[in-house]
Amino acid sequence: TRTPGSNNAQAHGYSSTQGIFVHPIARQFRDILGIYIPITFEIFDRRPNIENEPNRRVYQVDIRAGMSAKRTIFSKTYASTGVYTERIQIPFGPGYYALSVRLRTTHGIVYEDTFHIGFNVNYMGGLWWIVCFPLIVATVPILMFRRKPNWEEDEDYGGRGTGILGRMPPP
Repeated sequence: TRTPGSNNAQAHGYSSTQGIFVHPIARQFRDILGIYIPITFEIFDRRPNIENEPNRRVYQVDIRAGMSAKRTIFSKTYASTGVYTERIQIPFGPGYYALSVRLRTTHGIVYEDTFHIGFNVNYMGGLWWIVCFPLIVATVPILMFRRKPNWEEDEDYGGRGTGILGRMPPP
């Protein structure tokens, strides 16, 4: 796949010698209910002789909610390639977002991968469970408890003829 790079250049997924891409498990469109979003991405670098240049193996990764630098929600520098999973919090509230995962190399080249998610859009489903589940649990013991009638105290069934206070009613 082709993803936009800096200065309107294009970086080609696996045909490039280095870059970043979001794994399919994190790329799937889904509505996330909660505080944190797990994002799995892979940094790859197949440049020749890169193992012998540790100062060139610095990878600055930024995750943005959209394309603006003002909406950066995560930033971290990695010293090696590999698969990473980060838990991200979006401070902008519920909504649909295009998350952009960007990699800047030591040469200033920017590689980018973008995917879409829904963040706490259908929060009413979770709210329903928070409200209704305790009520359902509380009603189960109430419905299971049944009072056994005491036939001796009931006047209609030949009781002692005393009232609810335990004495005879007035004449």
